[in-house]
Amino acid sequence: MTLPATRPQLELVKAKVVEQTIPIAKAAAQTKPWTAWHWLSILVPAFALLAAGWVYGGTYVLGPVVNPIPVVRVDLVQTLVASGHVATPSRVTVSSQIGGIVTDIPVAVGDKVKVGDTLVKLDESVAQASVTQAQGALAQAVARVDQQRELTLPAAVQSLASVRATMANIQEIYTRTSTLASKGIVAKAALQQAEANLGIARAQVTSAELQVSSNQDGGNDFLLVKAQQAQAQAALAVTQSHLETFVVKAPRNGVLISQTVEVGNVIQAGTELMQLSPNGDTEIVVQVDEKNLSLVALGQQAIISADAYSKESFPARVTFIDPAVDLARAAVAVKLAIENPPSYLRQDMTVSVDIEVNRRPEALIVNVVDLHELKNGVAWVLKIIDGIAKRQAVKVGLVSSGKAEILEGLVEADQIIPSSATTVTDGKRIRVGAASVVTK
Repeated sequence: MTLPATRPQLELVKAKVVEQTIPIAKAAAQTKPWTAWHWLSILVPAFALLAAGWVYGGTYVLGPVVNPIPVVRVDLVQTLVASGHVATPSRVTVSSQIGGIVTDIPVAVGDKVKVGDTLVKLDESVAQASVTQAQGALAQAVARVDQQRELTLPAAVQSLASVRATMANIQEIYTRTSTLASKGIVAKAALQQAEANLGIARAQVTSAELQVSSNQDGGNDFLLVKAQQAQAQAALAVTQSHLETFVVKAPRNGVLISQTVEVGNVIQAGTELMQLSPNGDTEIVVQVDEKNLSLVALGQQAIISADAYSKESFPARVTFIDPAVDLARAAVAVKLAIENPPSYLRQDMTVSVDIEVNRRPEALIVNVVDLHELKNGVAWVLKIIDGIAKRQAVKVGLVSSGKAEILEGLVEADQIIPSSATTVTDGKRIRVGAASVVTK
C-alpha cells in the first residue's frame, strides 16, 4: 500500500498547480465565459499533479515497498543426482557342450526362464540311435542274468544230483568188487576197473559242484553276467547323458537378455548361444564425479527412477564404492542394491539416481539467491530492522536445492529483503509489504 506524502510536499505540489492554473483562468476570463470543457481541462492536470506528488513524494521519503521473506525452519535434504544403468553382478553365458545343428529354440529374448527349462535343441538323431543300441545291449545282459538264475543254475543243480547218484552206484559196485577181490572171487583187473570208475564219478561230482557254485549268486559265472549287465547299464547311461547334451537348458532362474543363434545354424562346442540375467541380483551402477566422492558413503538411501518409466520410483541403498577412480571419466563407480526390483526393470536400462547424502531436520533456511557474496565466503543478507534495511553477516551450513542452512546471524521469523529488490541498499528505509515464502 502507498502511504500519503508529507505536508511540505503537498503544499509544494498545490503551489505548482495554482501557479499553472491562474494564467489559464485569467486568459479565459478575458475572452469568453467558462464552459464545462474549460473546467475539465484545468482540473484533470491538477489532479494528475496531486497524484504524482502523493506517489513519488511518499516513495522518496518513506522508501519503496518490499515484500519480505521470513526465515523459516524446514527439513533440509541434500541429494546427489547421477545417471546410471541396471546391471547384475554376473551374466550367465549359455553355450553347448557339443557341436551340431540347431533344430529348435522354444524361447525368446526377454522371456523369464527357470532352472531346467529348454533353451536350444540340437539334432539328436545319431545320439538317439546310440541310446537305442545301448538299451538293446542292456536288455541282453539282463536276460543273461535271468537265464543264469532261472535256467543255468537249476540245470547245474540237477546235473550235480545226477552225478552224485551215479557216483553212489559206482561206489556200491566198487565196495562189492573190493570184497569179492579180497576173497579171490573176482580178478584183480575187475577191482582196478571199479577203482577207475569210482575216480571218474568223484571227478564228475566235483565238477558238477563247482558248476553249481559258479552259477549261484556270488559265483564266478554269475558275477560275470552281472558285470556284463553293469557294463551295459553304464554304456546306456553314457549314451543317454550324451543325448541330453543335445538339449541346452537354463542353468539358473532369470531373464534372457541376448541371443546369438538361430534355427538351422551349425554351432561348435562352447559357442555362446544366449546370455541370461539371473534373478534376485539386480543392482544399479552409477558414475559419481570424483569431486563429489566425499559426499557418498555406504548405506546411504536413494530413490531410483527409470527414464522409460519416469512416473515410477523405488528405493535403493549404496552397497559398494569402487576404490579406484576411472581416469578417462574422472569418476568413481558406485553400486546400489534393490531389495524388491520392479518387474519393468531390464538389463542395461538407463535410470536416474537421487542419493541422500545429507539431512538437516528443522534447519533454519533462506533462499540461496537471497544470499550475497556466498561464493566469496563472506555471506550476508539485508535484514529488515524497524523499517530499515540492515546488512547482516550470516554463517552458512548445508546448501541444497536452492536453499541454504543458516547456522549463525539469523533467527526464526526474521525478515530479509529478496535479492530481486535491487534498489534497496544497506541503511535504506523501506515499507514492508506482503511477506513472500522460501522457495520449496
